[in-house]
Amino acid sequence: MNKRHTFHDVLRDVTQEHIQTTIKHDLAAWIDTSVIAEYILDELEEQGVQPTLDNAKTIWLDVLANELCEAIRSSIV
Repeated sequence: MNKRHTFHDVLRDVTQEHIQTTIKHDLAAWIDTSVIAEYILDELEEQGVQPTLDNAKTIWLDVLANELCEAIRSSIV
């Protein structure tokens, strides 16, 4: 059954989307990516791996794919 959306429903949804977008942009600006890059390069060096852009990208993509979601989930109390 199709639910009819009232003007207020649509306005609420648009407002929520705007709030989420604003928070996402603010958070992205707040996250210091240079710290992440520095940590990746330092760790590559410590492990005896050449700290190249390709190696750093590989590490970061692996973290995104396999670890970041779980780390965030476990950090939420």
